[in-house]
Amino acid sequence: MSAAAVVAVMALGVSACGGATSQDSSEKASSYPVEITKVSFPPRQDLAQPTFFTIVVRNSGEQSIPNIAVTILNADTKTQGVAEAFGYSTQQDGVADRSRPLFVIDQQPTAGQTAYVNTWAMGELAPGASQTFTWKVTATRAGVFAIKYQVAPDLNGRAKAKLADGGAAQGTVTVRVLKAAPNTTVGPDGEVIRSHKPPQ
Repeated sequence: MSAAAVVAVMALGVSACGGATSQDSSEKASSYPVEITKVSFPPRQDLAQPTFFTIVVRNSGEQSIPNIAVTILNADTKTQGVAEAFGYSTQQDGVADRSRPLFVIDQQPTAGQTAYVNTWAMGELAPGASQTFTWKVTATRAGVFAIKYQVAPDLNGRAKAKLADGGAAQGTVTVRVLKAAPNTTVGPDGEVIRSHKPPQ
């Protein structure tokens, strides 16, 4: 199965039952309250410059979450279809795999890999406990991009993660990747200073 096809299975699982091929079909349909306590991704980045995308999820309910998971999607509606995490779906004809990277993943959440190319799961999360998901990524294209994240309590989509207001545990971050290489100087304390302003 191609990478895009695997993601398509996951995308369907977000809103419906994952079916017999789900990684964990034993999970029950229910709702789990969560709090997204941190979302960090620099809104202004440089092409080919590594950065970190971090999401921290807290179990705000009274029962353990079976398998806390985060899915990363491209929120840009101009590129239809599904893609790998931090990627987009090309509209070019005649290609077997439409997934193309916006950001290359250099490092991913430890022990969080699943069968899906855009989803990571970190196991059971006790009441009151928090789980951190961190990706080290490098931008491959210049432009303005919207990255969508969705939190789930399992991998098959039968159970749902809900915020305190009853809404879905998801959100979007927008990042501008600059094409021009930044000017780099060293400050008095040895700190590296990066700026896109013309040097004086």
